[in-house]
Amino acid sequence: MHSTLLQLPRAVWHARIAWFYPIWTTITIIAAISSGWIVANAPIPSPQSVEEKPTKPRLYLWTRGNIAALTLLALFLACYIEVVVVKWEDFADFDDSYFTLYTLKGRNFGPPIWNAMGRFFPFGHQEFNLIGRLTKSNAGYHVFPIVQVLILCCILLALAHELSIGVRTALIAIILIFPSLIVCFSGLVYPDRNVVFWVTCLAFFVSRFERTHATVWAVASVICGQIMIYYKETAVFLLAGFAISRLVLRYWSARTARLKHTLLGNKESVLDLCFISLGVFLFLYYAAAMFPRPNLAYVDLMGVSRLAAITFYVEVDPLAWVFVSVVMYRTYRIMRHQVQPELLWDGLAYGGAVCFTSYLILGLIQVYYTAPIDLVAVLYLARLAFRSWNMMPRYRRAIGLGLACIFIFYVGVLSALRLYERKNLIHAKAKIADVIKDRVLNSTRNEHRLFFPFTKLYILSEFASYLTYRGIPLEVGTDDPETPGGVVIASTSASKDMPCEPYISIMCRAAARPEPGDLVIGLPDDAESAAEIDRYRNAGAPIYQYSPLPRIPGWLFPLVNNLRAIAILENERQGIPDRWLRASVTLWK
Repeated sequence: MHSTLLQLPRAVWHARIAWFYPIWTTITIIAAISSGWIVANAPIPSPQSVEEKPTKPRLYLWTRGNIAALTLLALFLACYIEVVVVKWEDFADFDDSYFTLYTLKGRNFGPPIWNAMGRFFPFGHQEFNLIGRLTKSNAGYHVFPIVQVLILCCILLALAHELSIGVRTALIAIILIFPSLIVCFSGLVYPDRNVVFWVTCLAFFVSRFERTHATVWAVASVICGQIMIYYKETAVFLLAGFAISRLVLRYWSARTARLKHTLLGNKESVLDLCFISLGVFLFLYYAAAMFPRPNLAYVDLMGVSRLAAITFYVEVDPLAWVFVSVVMYRTYRIMRHQVQPELLWDGLAYGGAVCFTSYLILGLIQVYYTAPIDLVAVLYLARLAFRSWNMMPRYRRAIGLGLACIFIFYVGVLSALRLYERKNLIHAKAKIADVIKDRVLNSTRNEHRLFFPFTKLYILSEFASYLTYRGIPLEVGTDDPETPGGVVIASTSASKDMPCEPYISIMCRAAARPEPGDLVIGLPDDAESAAEIDRYRNAGAPIYQYSPLPRIPGWLFPLVNNLRAIAILENERQGIPDRWLRASVTLWK
């Protein structure tokens, strides 16, 4: 018996990655039960120890104005789902090999715990293991983000209860058109979308708990926090910043020394300590999973200098900087006891600011990284603005409204550019796959070769995995003579005959030039100039050419190039290529 008890911890240690789900489930059950018991037995905070909550105005839901606002929101969501989430979608996006190589083939994609890269986001893409058992269609896969965005809107309508229905619907529309949110809800591979969803649920449950002090809301918020931090490493900074700042603000705002000494024992403080404990358990699990060689290889590979990170986020997300500035100014006023803190909203603000700062320190830049931060920023800034609106002079209102309109227009332009580029990249690759499939399956030739003169290996491997999903048999690396060959992929980017990427078995053969009969393919995300691509296209017989839809006039291209930081195909030295989003298939003679 004693030896068995000793072997169990050893077995858990050796299987700490393979047994992620049992370990996580155990931690979650313990956290839910213990937090429920502790919160239930903690005293209710005294009225003097918390902020004075503003009286909730009596709002009548079914008025003409509210019905009109909700109707417009429903129409907006219908258009949003069609244009952003559904239109031209296919498994041809970057990193969609997670699906074409795994879930679409009935294979589960394991929890992303990658020791070599220092990555630990075990819930990333896990929902699609179940979805892949139910459907193989792209539309079926997008049902999940559609349901998420609808639930998110319902929660936001209930969360911002102090604002009118018209204001709430307008804020929801503004939040959803942010570039970070557009990217998260249009693509499938972004775990940040789930962070947005779960932080919204957490805020809603905490707000319910603050008003009722019912244990069930505390347990629900703890479960939301536990799920959220396993979707993205930086989500723990958001949760920790939220919880720690609430404890500090609660202590600072207490009016007497006696209240300060009793703060850690009340229900709300105990709940914040439970959130902090979730972050501690995550850190311990992360350290154990990375043992014995913890590293930040992913940051070293993908990170940029802090100056470059600051420049990037100034261009693509100026709201984050306004948000951080307001948080700093409000901190100053709170420290001077000029304003009373609001623990839920100020806590969310500090959590968002800490999360944003972590990206600057690490030098990680992507448009979608700031999705949770943008959500918090819009709600926080709008709430502060509307609470002080009636006290503002008219000229300040006019200036504020004008700046807000300019900012929303700028955000809309950035989002439109990003969405336009992404949709055309996917649509072009789908059309090229149609041409290749028709050529291969309806040809009498026994051998076919696809030549990619400029495509990088990563992009090529993603496109190759999409071709296999479309039913095009490609050559795979094998020494078995009985294994049938397939369509050969040749590329100037390959230094030798090898798999296109280590995670894929499809072969990329090294070739300096095309051979007669090759299909020479220029993908829309090739970075070379139009002149370089035309050398191949003019030397063969054109089969197919793709131009982006709708067509952008030439005089607008300089404007697009000035906003290149938001673009997928941005090159910091050369800008957007002059053949932006154009693609072609040519038969080499």
